[in-house]
Amino acid sequence: DRLSSRRRLSPCNKLIVAFSAIYGTVFFVIMLNVLGLYGHGIMPLFPMQRENVSWVFVWLLQTVFD
Repeated sequence: DRLSSRRRLSPCNKLIVAFSAIYGTVFFVIMLNVLGLYGHGIMPLFPMQRENVSWVFVWLLQTVFD
């Protein structure tokens, strides 16, 4: 009985797990959209495109949220 109570997640922990799962899934989907399935998507990571403001903005956002 004592062991089973340790395995249960508190409501706060359930919220954290749900948030992390949703956040990770959304980030993964956005990365697939930006990079494409094999890295040849809308804005590939390499080569660096420092002159392209929209590319740099997307790179910065992805770096911050990663």
